[in-house]
Amino acid sequence: MEQAIPQMSDITLTFRQAPIGGVWNHGGVVMKHISRVLAAGALVAAALAVTAPSASAGGSGALDCTVNFSISSGEGYANGKWCDYNTRISGNVHDTKSDGRCPFVRAYMSGGGWRDSDWAGPKGDSSPVNVSAPSGQSITSISMSYIRC
Repeated sequence: MEQAIPQMSDITLTFRQAPIGGVWNHGGVVMKHISRVLAAGALVAAALAVTAPSASAGGSGALDCTVNFSISSGEGYANGKWCDYNTRISGNVHDTKSDGRCPFVRAYMSGGGWRDSDWAGPKGDSSPVNVSAPSGQSITSISMSYIRC
């Protein structure tokens, strides 16, 4: 008995987002190999995004913001990016509690000292985080702090 060889136009594949565990199913057939190949491709794409060259000094003038940050405390949280070779941070700070404390981000400088962002408050408020290091210095670390408000 002869069987017709299926043509590409006769084959329909439907892919769905993989469930937890990374196994995709199509018509009851487990497609682990395809999920592994796609996962490997995603890792290569992520590696390329991470290793992309940064803008050179004196380039387009746009901020070179390459690394995300996220910090939190009992009063709220902040998130954003490290920019321009750690000489600037940019993001937002959010107040999450009605406690009379308004959170802000404190950025510590390589030459000593610190600079503070605007504070957020009362509860539900957010404010921008735009802190720059003095000329010739960089930001070495950041932390959450608060004021009474």
